[in-house]
Amino acid sequence: YANRFNKNDLQPEADYYHIMKNSRYIYLNYGYSLTGDLFPGHRAGFEYYLSLKSDYEVSLGTRYLYFTSIHTGMVTASVSKYINSLLISLRPFFAFNKSGNSVSFIADIRRYMKLPLSYWNLELGYGNSPDDRFILNQTENYYQLDSYRVKLSKNMVIGRINEFKLSLGYAYEEFMTDDFINRYTFEAIFRYRLK
Repeated sequence: YANRFNKNDLQPEADYYHIMKNSRYIYLNYGYSLTGDLFPGHRAGFEYYLSLKSDYEVSLGTRYLYFTSIHTGMVTASVSKYINSLLISLRPFFAFNKSGNSVSFIADIRRYMKLPLSYWNLELGYGNSPDDRFILNQTENYYQLDSYRVKLSKNMVIGRINEFKLSLGYAYEEFMTDDFINRYTFEAIFRYRLK
């Protein structure tokens, strides 16, 4: 749910992970905006993950965002390395739409606790990506604008399979060419997992 610029919007989303043999899995995502005023009318994602030797994991996937006046497709990939209880990841996004192409990056450092789904996470980002849920601007050049971000998160297990995540973030972002704002965010996310 978002309330910005005297507008309200709600975007329910569903994530699905399909685990296969040999430490491989597929990620699927779909979201639908009730009004399309603040979120993309439709968003979708697909990604294929593969574990390699020496505690590395790689992935290759796509994202799609449908706004009223523009469709944006993306190619993404990731490289992750496990070091004891740490997971270090780098993810680029290559966005393509009629107003041009762009590149953005996200780097994550995650420290797992005793329970597998309990962790602290530090995220550093440059550029705009579809994994950022706080899109302030839906103009055609959104992915060509600069953004610098940092976010600290704590994910906790509730019961056997549910999760609760709290995050604090800061971004210095361009909302129009050469016009920057400071954005502070607080997130509280509850995940209910179906078996």
